[in-house]
Amino acid sequence: MSLYIRNPLTSIVYSSGEWVIINFQSNKQLAIEDMNEESMHILSKVSTFCNQTKSQKQIIDYMIKLGINAPDARHIFDEFNNLEVIVEYFDNDILNLFEKSSLINREFFEYFSAKDSINHADYSKPDIYKEDAEDMKRFLQESSYPDITKSYLHNLFINLPHPATSTGTESLWELGNLLFWSGGRLRNATFLEVLPVMLKPVPSKGARTPFEFYLSVGENCKLPQGLYHYNVNNHYLSYIGEIETDISEGNYTLFITAIYDRYQWRYRSGWAYKDLFFELGHVKETINFVARELDIKVCPTYKYTNAFLDEFLYEECLYSIKLKNI
Repeated sequence: MSLYIRNPLTSIVYSSGEWVIINFQSNKQLAIEDMNEESMHILSKVSTFCNQTKSQKQIIDYMIKLGINAPDARHIFDEFNNLEVIVEYFDNDILNLFEKSSLINREFFEYFSAKDSINHADYSKPDIYKEDAEDMKRFLQESSYPDITKSYLHNLFINLPHPATSTGTESLWELGNLLFWSGGRLRNATFLEVLPVMLKPVPSKGARTPFEFYLSVGENCKLPQGLYHYNVNNHYLSYIGEIETDISEGNYTLFITAIYDRYQWRYRSGWAYKDLFFELGHVKETINFVARELDIKVCPTYKYTNAFLDEFLYEECLYSIKLKNI
């Protein structure tokens, strides 16, 4: 006689207006129509009942005892078996693991229930592109979108070797590669036939590209000492000015700042702020990867003052890193 036990890798979630039983291991799903308090109570009871091994007859009889008619009880058992909410039991060693879990996982329930309260676009829906474009057009009637890049119009700029055209022997070749692969421009495009976007080697939410790169140059470097801004469009460094601060010591220091308005104009929710840090993680690891390939030594640093940030950077500085061997 086959015995069955509850699978801990399943949960009931509320997503996009409907209740669904999900098997997170196999990604199988079963929508539940007309979910109410009584149905939830029955599912919870059946889940607890199957914490320990039971036969098919025992499970069906228990559902009948809870008030489900016999044909429906057999149908529910078959659905649960196909979805692997209950699985055939073979091994004693997994009992303890199974008994510690619950079909109704509160963390998943709370997360999926909150999705409808968060401003997001579900692109699995066919009409979402049209709705999104209409929203963007409405936003444009209220205000213009922030520039997706920043430029300093100064006389002095220094071209950097570009990975697509350089030979690897030019001065500043390593620096040009590092800046390009971590924050450079691949191409420009238009999203929804409304918004200009910039595609970069590092992924960006909605291609909003919120980061700006600044470079401080110390003594005995290949560049004149001072502070520079990385111009993404043209792949060159714009000279901002001299800096009289301890930060100029050493070789190079790269600052990454964020212009949050580029996110906020489109998404209109404080929820988007956390995505800055997901995106920063992409940039940080790309810098580390490229630096290893080019034998550049990198070291995070926080040796700067608020006065320096206020005077030169203007934006919120999220990360700074020293670069050596360039």
